[in-house]
Amino acid sequence: MRYPTLSRTALELVVGFFDRVYRLYGGEAITLLFWDLRRQRYKLWVPDQQPTVWESASGYRTPTNVTCQAPVPAPENHLLMGDIHSHADLDAYASHQDRLDEHYRDGVHVVVGRIDEEPPQFHLEVAVASAMLNALFAYACGQLTYQEVQLDILEARSMPQFPLAADQIPPPPDDTSPA
Repeated sequence: MRYPTLSRTALELVVGFFDRVYRLYGGEAITLLFWDLRRQRYKLWVPDQQPTVWESASGYRTPTNVTCQAPVPAPENHLLMGDIHSHADLDAYASHQDRLDEHYRDGVHVVVGRIDEEPPQFHLEVAVASAMLNALFAYACGQLTYQEVQLDILEARSMPQFPLAADQIPPPPDDTSPA
């Protein structure tokens, strides 16, 4: 099986986005991977999404999930090839929720973990007719560096429109204010 490669620059942009979301919200994030049928290349899409974070009584936070809505139908002349999502500061692996999500979605599914470390961890699975081909791999093309990516995660945008100006980023939720 052969897939076209995603450029190092595109991967660094995605990891930079995940790092930014983790630093602002402490949560996971996702990008969708489309194939542009006309240009014969990948297009990264940041969908509307909502990260969920669990907080203990002592204030310790851990990411638990991220939900998103893929564009239906897909943009004209594009195929949804898979997704790349983060597990924030947790390990890169296919969680129970990831396996449920991937059960009926063929394609490439990449998990980026330990976003707070250099380099982060990567886990890749390919679903073909609901059969999972697992491959845990390390990013071996040199030191992966983060790019500061500033963007509004509340509104879907195409990656080439980034980065946004700092004043366009929503502030982290203020959990200290009364409900």
